Amino acid sequence: MPPAALSCGPASLLCLCIRTASASRLTCSARLTVRPSVQPLFTRKLEDVDVVEGRTAVLECQVAGLPYPSISWFHNGSRINSTDDRKMMHFVYEDNECSLVVLGAAEPDSGVYTCTARNLAGEVSCKAELVVRTGMGDREEQPAGLCRQVCPWEDQSQAVSTPGAAHPLTA
Repeated sequence: MPPAALSCGPASLLCLCIRTASASRLTCSARLTVRPSVQPLFTRKLEDVDVVEGRTAVLECQVAGLPYPSISWFHNGSRINSTDDRKMMHFVYEDNECSLVVLGAAEPDSGVYTCTARNLAGEVSCKAELVVRTGMGDREEQPAGLCRQVCPWEDQSQAVSTPGAAHPLTA
């Protein structure tokens, strides 16, 4: 009967088997590390967004979980596919941050957006509403005391106003 060793730690298993033959010795070992699965959790949930028609809307949240969860996006209950050429929507995933970028938002883009995170341990969702407002064109004058900030996904002609922010060229 060959000798065998079994060692168990809190999250690992090491097995060692030794077999001796008449003229040779065979040794093999393996280590199994078990990581616990952790149900997804939104560490920052989606927030409602208002945007002027034609501008870029960004819905963003942060999620954690082990293994890292797969992310799905829905608009008014219908799944949004990354291959849908009809919509100018892009998915951005960086570290634990998940974003849905709606380029050139139009009235049909308004509605409830849901981000769902799923892994082996479970599933969690959060929702927010996107409101696309019409009738506010680019020709409106910039109110005093506001500067124009540019979203990385927009060009300067589509900048948005932020009250109380310092203008980068005058600061």
